[in-house]
Amino acid sequence: MVGPLAVELGKYGIRVNSLSPGAIMTPMTAALETDNPAILNFYRDSAPVGRLGTPQDLR
Repeated sequence: MVGPLAVELGKYGIRVNSLSPGAIMTPMTAALETDNPAILNFYRDSAPVGRLGTPQDLR
C-alpha cells in the first residue's frame, strides 16, 4: 500500500518508508505485567506472531 506521503513526495524523487512494529516489550510495557496484565495480554494475543516484539526485532 502506498501512503499519502509517498504519493505526494514521489514526484520530487523522495521515497517514504515506515516501520510499524506494533507493541514492543520495553521497561514501560513490562510494567503492565503487574500494573494491568489485561492490557498486556490484549497486545500479546492480538500480535500476529503471538508475542510482543523486542527491541532486537527492529534491528
